[in-house]
Amino acid sequence: MPSVSVRKSRVPAEILNIGGTAAAILAVVMTGAGLSSMLPDPSPWLTAAAYLGPAGLAFAAYWWVAQKL
Repeated sequence: MPSVSVRKSRVPAEILNIGGTAAAILAVVMTGAGLSSMLPDPSPWLTAAAYLGPAGLAFAAYWWVAQKL
């Protein structure tokens, strides 16, 4: 009987990177939308700050992890 090698299916690193990036973008947008919805008197500056705050934190986390690699 011939030997049959079973190859384990692994997800490529590029797919994991794309999925992680999509999840991070979704988390930033949802957090910004939540903060924006809680504003008592939304102005354009406060709405921009509600979205840019989580985006800045996400970028700082990305930068910190990139420095460790």
